[in-house]
Amino acid sequence: MATRTSYLNLIKPDYSDAADIADINANMDTLDDKIKGIDSAAIDDTLVPTSDSGTIRNQLSQLANRIKAATGAGGWKDDPSTTLASLATLVSNLAIGSDVTWDGKKFTNTKLGISGLMDTNGYVSFGKNFGGLIIQWGKDATKSDGYGYVRLPVTYPNKIAGICFMEEDIPGKNLEHLSYYFLNNDHVEVFGQDASTAGIKINFMYISIGW
Repeated sequence: MATRTSYLNLIKPDYSDAADIADINANMDTLDDKIKGIDSAAIDDTLVPTSDSGTIRNQLSQLANRIKAATGAGGWKDDPSTTLASLATLVSNLAIGSDVTWDGKKFTNTKLGISGLMDTNGYVSFGKNFGGLIIQWGKDATKSDGYGYVRLPVTYPNKIAGICFMEEDIPGKNLEHLSYYFLNNDHVEVFGQDASTAGIKINFMYISIGW
């Protein structure tokens, strides 16, 4: 902070004029009081911005209020619960799958709440963030009488919405398409046979959806 002498040297007063000196002293006293007020002004982070103008203290207080609001912390001086650096890391990990953990063919992403089994008979459970959506798939076969029993990889907690089949082609046979005749949250019973496929096991793949 500049001293009173440095201020005086700048304006080059007439030191022989008592009135001049008194006026300068009064102005310096006022300036000193203003500077002291700025030095000791406390930030009030409860002061919500209402305009783009105001005292330095109010402007700083309003900036502190916005910092507090942006971080969600209790005060503008407190550390935020999550930093921009940690958010950048999270986004990067999601993009490259670094937050996925594997146990054999099973995987889990706890940050997204997604899990699944990547196998011939498998599933992906998208978790609560996606309304509990589950997609399942697999490979199975009917018995020689045309009936089949599909045990789903996981049980739907609420409802199975549907299932779709794709049968293996049998040369020279006019295969009747498989259809289900009973849907359950953990299994599906199917049938698909006509005279040309009597006594033949029918291999098929399926995909199912539910939640």
